[in-house]
Order: sequence, then structure tokens, then C-alpha cells
Amino acid sequence: MSTMVADEVRLPSVEAFSRTAEALLAAGGDPLARRRALSDQQALWGQVVGDVAAAGTAIPGELREDLLKLAAVVLGDLEEVEPDIALHVTVNRAMRDGLADA
Repeated sequence: MSTMVADEVRLPSVEAFSRTAEALLAAGGDPLARRRALSDQQALWGQVVGDVAAAGTAIPGELREDLLKLAAVVLGDLEEVEPDIALHVTVNRAMRDGLADA
């Protein structure tokens, strides 16, 4: 599910960011749930990168750069042996809140 940011720009929905953040928190010490939640996080942020790239110049340059930098941080952290769950929850909630205000 996607949400509009501008007339032509689609990003994952408020619900997608919220759901993924909550799944990361709920996974706790359950290795399978954690793996699923981290996989969902990777897919979500892969979609962000794809959506930003597809939007081309419909996203103002600075916002586009900021979103791509944020995605690089999120996706880079997912490559770590122990990803920083608090980072991912915080970023997803910030995206959720920002999109809800848009």
C-alpha cells in the first residue's frame, strides 16, 4: 500500500511504516519473528528507494537526497550482524508521523 506525498510521488503508506516498526518491537527475542520483521524492513526501505527513484524530479532535490541518505542508513544498518532495532523503530515512526502530516 502506498501513500501520496505530492501529486505524482508515492511512498509506502503510513500504516506500512507503523506496522513494520511495531513488528520490530514485538519480535523481541524470538529469532524467527525478528528475521521476518527485519526482512519486512528491508523490503519497505527498498520500496522507498524505488519510489523515490521512480518519482524523478517530482520530489524536490533536497528532499530526494535526504530520503535516499536515510534509506542508505537504514539499509546499511540491516547489513550489520546485529541491526539497531531502536534506530529502525525511530526512523519508521518518524516517517509515519511525517507522512501522516503530509
